[in-house]
Amino acid sequence: MKQDRNGMLLTQITQAIYKKADAEHLDKDRVAEFISDLQHVFRKDPKKRDMRCWASGSGLSLELHHIAGRNNSELTCTLSKRAHVSLSNKQQTWDSRWVCADNSDELRNSFVVNGVYELLVEKHFRTGIKDYRIMADALPNLIKSYREKVDSMTKKDTKQKTRASLGSAAKQKDSFSDLLYKNCIYESEYAMIDHEGSTYRLYAGGYAVIPFSGKELMAIKDALVAHFGK
Repeated sequence: MKQDRNGMLLTQITQAIYKKADAEHLDKDRVAEFISDLQHVFRKDPKKRDMRCWASGSGLSLELHHIAGRNNSELTCTLSKRAHVSLSNKQQTWDSRWVCADNSDELRNSFVVNGVYELLVEKHFRTGIKDYRIMADALPNLIKSYREKVDSMTKKDTKQKTRASLGSAAKQKDSFSDLLYKNCIYESEYAMIDHEGSTYRLYAGGYAVIPFSGKELMAIKDALVAHFGK
């Protein structure tokens, strides 16, 4: 499964870089060399070092660097000690979730792409070759697309859990449940209630959605009572 995910990521990254390289008329041999190195990184034994730094080409003080952090991917590349320290420090500024061990595949993927981006920026810094910086600029949109998927999944999961929680609580409170059924059967089957600066969308089935303010169920009941005058 990891191999399939890595293969998909490699394809997406290389396609983005080639598209950017064509648009900016970058040196084709340099781009092809970088892509070849990247393929090597994705396919090699993650525990084995190469004979040169991936960022600078140096053969001194070589160390293994986890591109996306140990918790997100086994992918590693060989770096000089200086480059390794630089990139590890940059990882400390990433989304705080990068240190978690239970991230979704989409979030892990975003960190892998982010890691390749940082490698290209470091390669530009170490070599002074502008083409690497331009290739790096091909990746933020791919990172963004994965983050948007993560955000969408998180919101959906939060909404489902909140609705399930409130629905279960409503069933345990007969008076509240009855009040909803008596007063919220409209064409759209919900009523908008304003209460203490927050707006609740109350459904006939006992669900409170928008926003997930964390207010107690009884506060929603009070809002309904105040609204309907019962």
